[in-house]
Amino acid sequence: MSALDSRLAAIYILKRFRKQKSWASETITSAQNRYNLDSRDTALAAALSKSVLEHQSLIDFYLQHFSSIPMDKMESDVLELLRVGAAQILYMERIPDSAAVDTAVSGCRALGRKKACGFVNAVLRNMIREKNNLPEPDSSDPEENLSIRYSHPKWLVHRLVSRYGREHTEAFMISNNENESRTLYVNTLIADAHLFESALHEQGISFDSDPQRPDSVQIRQMGRVDKIPGYSDGLFYIQDPAAHEVSSVAGIEPNMSVLDCCAAPGGKTVSSSIRMKNTGSITACDIHENKLHRITENCSRLQITNVECLAHDAREPLKGSFDVVLADVPCSGMGVIRKRPEIRYKREEEILGLPQIQYDILCNVSENVKPGGILVYSTCTVLKEENEDVVHRFLSDHSGFELVPFTTFGQSCDGMFTYWPQLHHTDGFFVCKMKKTN
Repeated sequence: MSALDSRLAAIYILKRFRKQKSWASETITSAQNRYNLDSRDTALAAALSKSVLEHQSLIDFYLQHFSSIPMDKMESDVLELLRVGAAQILYMERIPDSAAVDTAVSGCRALGRKKACGFVNAVLRNMIREKNNLPEPDSSDPEENLSIRYSHPKWLVHRLVSRYGREHTEAFMISNNENESRTLYVNTLIADAHLFESALHEQGISFDSDPQRPDSVQIRQMGRVDKIPGYSDGLFYIQDPAAHEVSSVAGIEPNMSVLDCCAAPGGKTVSSSIRMKNTGSITACDIHENKLHRITENCSRLQITNVECLAHDAREPLKGSFDVVLADVPCSGMGVIRKRPEIRYKREEEILGLPQIQYDILCNVSENVKPGGILVYSTCTVLKEENEDVVHRFLSDHSGFELVPFTTFGQSCDGMFTYWPQLHHTDGFFVCKMKKTN
């Protein structure tokens, strides 16, 4: 196996993304099989392609500066080779610059682009020479400069700057381009933090503890989750701290009845069940029946028995009433850009219809809340149109519901709260708590 294979696999992943707009585990697995990669080279291919998607606007800005050929005139294979080479030079300190150039030139030959070898070599070597003196985006439009510098869509930059200002928006984008740690929560149904941490120590896995969340640890370099000690025994589950707050905000307690109406991939179902000490009942619904299998398997691994999965469209009526209804609705995902690099390539028109879908779901599932019960609305986006605006519209049309104040992360709020990665070290996430008053 040559060092070139992982680079060619990265280009394969990127080309599949350009065509299908997905950066999924299935694509990475396909690349692994296509190039017969071991786990280490597969991880490198994934990291290279992810780095390109995270920084593409700035990478292209630099490449155009050092190239004599306009970007739109380059062959697609050559452009992807340049992007992967630039990503190694600019963002991967462990890879020597010379290796980035050599593998890019070798890639030209492997992909049948021999005539481009000299061009690729020259562009990347010029970038290396100017590595400590790279040009700055110089558009007269400040939002365009931010969009290029942090590789976020300009429409998103405009929305956030208009509402929160430049400083907040820039900090948000910087955070999106940083590698985040993953939070593992101890399954307190069968284990405790001491037992889990001991298992990590024995395997030499480094982690950080958080006094504010004593039943969790943060791991920065995690690798495959099923290789972590205790996974098969159900000692832990993975969830972002903001999403983990939902069951706490909702006030879920043992012996309650809970409806998780858009449950996949099942994190809130799991954390709610553990908070309920595996008592009461949880109905976990999702429109995609195949996604329910993952919830069922995870519950089995964690020895959770109070969950029933049901294939159901949350916009359609469902029989039954519940103490708590969780509506974590489909959204643009603009709060999880750092985990899902493909999200930053969504066009604004793709998300314009989401608030109506979110409102329709919220109206429908509100019928399943018992009098005096709790309705929690949440998204993994930071856009006001999908968050506060949907809630205000719902409350305006439903006088039988009112906001309920709550405290999260030590902060009190009037019933709605937005988590920001640069402020709370979580995903961008929104949660709202309402009570049915009649």
